[in-house]
Amino acid sequence: MIGRRSPHPWSMVPAGLLVSLSLLAALPSCGAQQEAAPAAAPPVEQSVEVTFYDAREGPSAKDEAEDAEAPARSRSEMAGQLGARGGGAPGAPAAASPAAPAPEEPAPADGAAAPDGGPAPARAWFPETFLWQPRLRTDASGTASVPVRMPDRLTGWRVLGLAHTADGAQAGALARVETRLAAYVELVPPPFLRLGDQVDLPVLAVNTTPGTLSGALELRVTDGAAAAQRSAPLTLLPSAHAQRHEPVRAGRLGPLELSARFTAGEVDDAVVHTVEVLPVGRPLTEQRSGTLGSPQALSFDPPPSPSPEATRLRLTVAPGALSVVRAEVEAGRVPAGLAGAAWGLRLAATAPGLLSQLGAPPPAEGPERAALDDKLRKQRLLATQRALRLPVDASPDQLALLLRPALLHPSDDSLVALGLRVAGQLAAAQAPDGTMLGGANGAVLTVDEALLRLAEAVRALDGAAQSPGLPPATVEALTLTALRVRVLGEGAAERLLPDAHSPLTQAALLAAGLLRGPAAEAATTAARAAIVEGDGGLVRFHQGDRSYRSPVAATALAAIGLHRAGAAAEAQRLADALLVAWSPGAAWGRAEDDLLALEAIALIYKGGLPPAVSLRLEREGAVLWSQTLDARQLGELQVFDLYRSDLSGGLSLVADPPLPGAAWSAALRTMVPWELGRSAGVEVAVRLAPNLRAGAPAVAVIEAAVPPETAVTLRWALPAGVRVEERALAQLVKAGSLRGFTAEDGQLELVLPPAQATARSIPVELWPQLAGALQSGAVEAKVNDSWVVVATPTTWQIARP
Repeated sequence: MIGRRSPHPWSMVPAGLLVSLSLLAALPSCGAQQEAAPAAAPPVEQSVEVTFYDAREGPSAKDEAEDAEAPARSRSEMAGQLGARGGGAPGAPAAASPAAPAPEEPAPADGAAAPDGGPAPARAWFPETFLWQPRLRTDASGTASVPVRMPDRLTGWRVLGLAHTADGAQAGALARVETRLAAYVELVPPPFLRLGDQVDLPVLAVNTTPGTLSGALELRVTDGAAAAQRSAPLTLLPSAHAQRHEPVRAGRLGPLELSARFTAGEVDDAVVHTVEVLPVGRPLTEQRSGTLGSPQALSFDPPPSPSPEATRLRLTVAPGALSVVRAEVEAGRVPAGLAGAAWGLRLAATAPGLLSQLGAPPPAEGPERAALDDKLRKQRLLATQRALRLPVDASPDQLALLLRPALLHPSDDSLVALGLRVAGQLAAAQAPDGTMLGGANGAVLTVDEALLRLAEAVRALDGAAQSPGLPPATVEALTLTALRVRVLGEGAAERLLPDAHSPLTQAALLAAGLLRGPAAEAATTAARAAIVEGDGGLVRFHQGDRSYRSPVAATALAAIGLHRAGAAAEAQRLADALLVAWSPGAAWGRAEDDLLALEAIALIYKGGLPPAVSLRLEREGAVLWSQTLDARQLGELQVFDLYRSDLSGGLSLVADPPLPGAAWSAALRTMVPWELGRSAGVEVAVRLAPNLRAGAPAVAVIEAAVPPETAVTLRWALPAGVRVEERALAQLVKAGSLRGFTAEDGQLELVLPPAQATARSIPVELWPQLAGALQSGAVEAKVNDSWVVVATPTTWQIARP
């Protein structure tokens, strides 16, 4: 049993407890990269068991004997005939969800071929952490079994089990598992290559058996357009290994598939890694965006490119409101501040109904529904904690943001009480003349600001009175409060409207229903006139000479107001612009904007998506590219890359059938040669150590001339497979020569502190890990918040070890 320990007062707890289980790599293979498994790789199931015993009873003598004889187990020892090939479902993530039941037929034994007699699938899934089971209930004996897919990484794994009971008792257990083969082949690829790189790729074959293995070692390189294959005989003595260096050239952008296979009799092992080939040069990007409600015209004027691979069009399609809401539900964000709490409360309450309204099938009862409910519950709890810290002296703006979201949770007495208190405070903030008081820091409000604040308060109180599930007495109290504020507000709106200047004021009053008759018609006309045509069929809402709200908030308020006034077409176009403005992870930028945008989307978009949509990129009727999205893809963000040299001039993007509300953006990136920029007095030279050799340390000295008392950040794009010795840089930070640094695959940033001396010399310790001719990128300097090129790229000649 993995995770079992000898009796210990702390680690032994009663059965029937909850367990958190995680698996992570203890000894990752050198150079192994995390990749998604190809479709050819069958899933491999593994059962990991964690057992905790009652401290009052402890394990039996037999159990303790088993513990004493429990060394690290091989893959075949742990799962019967599990096979020499690893598993992983196609596109499996690094952290696996609970796996499917074990396959009916056992996989082949170590070193054996596939059951059909053909070659065994290649190992291709290499996560460093692949299981996270946060909630697992043990049975009556204290045992929980989790079937998982074991990765293809040949290494040691740590199994960590943490547990607790309902009354607070805790336990922990840590065990080790090994995945290994009797004979195998391994590659040591870089995390990336640049176009034109030539690398000597190490290919390792290992024999741990007591016999000699004679066979063939094969390397296959596929770059998407062509495949090159080389094979050579290989004999491995008992308990020996052999390493060869195979030349590989990155001659095409995109994924480069590297596959190695060792076959010797019944031994057949293969491994596949995918390396991304990056472009070289300085990127120039042109951006266009729009919606798919009608054919969209777009044009580009890129500079001349040296090859088709140097020009890439990235087309991103966010198919409508459904994908936006799904992404926000999955993110479960609760931004900081009162507006963030209001956002979390609103989304937690309305997400299921909104998803259904937008065409998503309701989640089936079971794990899927439980996962959604649990996510929304956690979001609601966190948002509630923040909302209950509402300051007593909150402004009417803050009160209006929180009122409706709080009352959308009628089963939570604390939120209902909070909502009633907020409604009372909001009503008390209304002056006898009908306007809302409480300018920030005692500031006098303009007419437009006063009417905007009034409209938002009236809309918040009306929405609160219509909240479902509240007791009748609570609804009656809220309705009377909303009516009193509305009556006074209508008088204020009629009196002050002639002195308002912003079309946004007109739209906000329409959204609150404070205008009637000719005044409402005039406001609708003014709001329509403020819609300005933009690029790609998009529109924006022009507030006038002064911006009273952010562009997103203004667009959302205008969409709500025009929709309520019956201008559905204009409201739809404004809502489409909101979808284009949304970005994953950040939504619309601010929680206040998020709330208004979500309200507009919930009001305007109804119904589901078509079963399929055909996208076409055309020039004068000739189709350059096409793609069909099915119903599943239409609910998710889609990204397509086109590498072509004929994308300049006028193009058309067509969706058939049209897809109103679906946003698209197109970015044309062209790579041009690096040129030195105006460096604002910063000059940089890089001196490399002579005779660079793979596996041997080297020192590169960055010599910089910087104006006195100027803080500069240097960004250096390193060649593939070059690792930075971070401890040496940390010593420079400690000594004050650097303010900080960031080292990542292929990039190093150095932050130079201001100093009197103009000449700086920064030694950087490097470890080239691959031999060949590898290209570095440019060195850029950030001065006054802008980046300029201060050193052009070079090619590093790195010898074999």
